[in-house]
Amino acid sequence: MKVIFVFIFFAVLSLASEPKEEDMLFQEGLYHYKNGRYDLAIKLFSKVIEKDPLYPKIEEMYISSLKKRAESLKVEEKEEKIKKEVEVKKEEPKPEPPIPLRYEAFKDEPEIEEPEVKVTILPEEEDYLFARKLIFLGLIDDGMKILDDLLKKKNPISDKILFTQSKAYFEKKEYDRTVDILNKLNKEYPNSPLRYEVELLLCDCIFQKKDYKDALIGYMKVTKEIKGTMTDLFPTIPPNPRENDELLAEVQLMIGNCYKELGDYQSSIVEYKKVLDEYSKEEAADDACFYIADLYDKVIEARDFYEAVKFYGKLIMEYPNSMWIERAKMRKKHIEENYL
Repeated sequence: MKVIFVFIFFAVLSLASEPKEEDMLFQEGLYHYKNGRYDLAIKLFSKVIEKDPLYPKIEEMYISSLKKRAESLKVEEKEEKIKKEVEVKKEEPKPEPPIPLRYEAFKDEPEIEEPEVKVTILPEEEDYLFARKLIFLGLIDDGMKILDDLLKKKNPISDKILFTQSKAYFEKKEYDRTVDILNKLNKEYPNSPLRYEVELLLCDCIFQKKDYKDALIGYMKVTKEIKGTMTDLFPTIPPNPRENDELLAEVQLMIGNCYKELGDYQSSIVEYKKVLDEYSKEEAADDACFYIADLYDKVIEARDFYEAVKFYGKLIMEYPNSMWIERAKMRKKHIEENYL
C-alpha cells in the first residue's frame, strides 16, 4: 500500500511540473520585460491575468511594466527636447575669444574653451528612430512601412534597419520571415558590427521552432566565433551590439535550455553552471542559478533536494534583485520543511 502511495505521489508531482499556458506566457513576458520591451510584456501579462487573476506576482509585474513604459516615453521626450535646444544653440553666434594684452608677457594667456562636439543625426536616422518608436508602441505596420521606404535608398544604417525588422517579426512569431531578413542582412552586410546579434537571433528562431539539436549547434558556433571587442559606427542609434560577456552569457544559458528541452538534464545543469562560473555578474546568471535549483527540485531524473536548497540559497544571497527571488524563497522553505 505504501509503495502505491509513493508511486501516485511522484506521478502527481511529475504532472504538476508540466508548464501551464499561464507559466509560459508569464516567462515570455518576463523575458521581454528584462529586455526593455515593456509593451510586449504588458500584453503577455494581461493574458496571464485573463487566465488566472491570482497568478503569483502577476499584478506586481503588470504594474511595473506600465511604469517602465511611461518612464521610457518620458526619457525619449526629454532627449528630443535636449536635441532641439542644442540645435538652437548651434545657430547662435559664438563670442570671439579674448585677445591677450600686449605688454603682459609674464601672465598666462587666457585659455580658449574648445567647442563641444555634438553628434549630428542625419534625417534618415531620425526617421529610423521614429519608426522604432512606433514599433515599440505596438504600431508595427506603420513602423515597418517607414523602414521599408528607408531601405529603398542607400544609407549608413541599413543593417540596423534590417535587424530591427527581423526583431519585430520575431516578436510576432513569424520566424521564417525573421530568418529571411537575417540571411539578407548577413549576405549584404557581412562585416556589420551586429553580426553576432544576427547569429544569436537566428539560433533563437531555430529554438522557437523546437529544433533543439540544430539550435544547440548554432549557439555553440556563436560561442566559438565571438572574438575581440565589438564596436558600432553609430553608438547613439540603437540597436547596439552588447559586450562580449553579456552576449556569451545569454548564449551559454540557451545551450543549457537546449539540453533541457532535449531531456538531457545533467548536461543542462553543467551548462547552466558554466554561466555562474564564467559570467556571474551578467543578467543571465540569476536565471541560470534558478534553473539549476528548479531542475534539482522538480525533475525526477535530476532530483537532489540538498542541491536544490543550495542553489535556491545561492540565488537568495547573491542575486537579491532577481525576478525569481520570491519563488526561490518559497521552494527552499517548502523543501526544508518537508524533505530535509
